[in-house]
Amino acid sequence: AIESRRRPHSEAPRRESLQYERDIFPLLKQFCLECHSTEQQEGELDLDQFGSIAQVRGDLQAWRKVIEMLEEDEMPPEDDPQLSDVQRQ
Repeated sequence: AIESRRRPHSEAPRRESLQYERDIFPLLKQFCLECHSTEQQEGELDLDQFGSIAQVRGDLQAWRKVIEMLEEDEMPPEDDPQLSDVQRQ
């Protein structure tokens, strides 16, 4: 009965297939960690502390703020390299 309620794998949203080490960490390293790491916590934001999707889910407030800043084009700063549209998704 439980199996019948699940979506087939091919219909699952792409976000379900995200892997932290493969998909998220490289973007953080490229665009965020220079300013938002354990050593340099600008805006009191330490993105270095996250090592897995489970840890991200443990602090959704921080990630909501990250998403808000990205959506409002406030981060990365305009003088720094920017994420592509695909990377923003």
